[in-house]
Amino acid sequence: MKISPVTGFCAKDCVAPKGDVMMQFGEGKVDFAGVFSRLKKAGYQGPVMVECCGGKTPPEVTAAARSNREFLERVGLKSGKIRVHDRDNQAASWRRAVGL
Repeated sequence: MKISPVTGFCAKDCVAPKGDVMMQFGEGKVDFAGVFSRLKKAGYQGPVMVECCGGKTPPEVTAAARSNREFLERVGLKSGKIRVHDRDNQAASWRRAVGL
């Protein structure tokens, strides 16, 4: 089965359905390895978007984004597929800082 209409996937973690999703990956209950395995088996080849969450200062947010990138790589996602999104339009500088 190929997932052709899906062009992007926004990764978030949570502790409960409809619960807070602004947390670091691995702190909630999402089985990221399982999710990415199923997406891969279905033929998904698009990017995985990550909202910058955690931290109040640019260095704290950068550290949180780096931590999320490293977590995704540990569960098997290649860093070339990870895209950072933020509401303050600072994603370009954060991408450079976290190595994307």
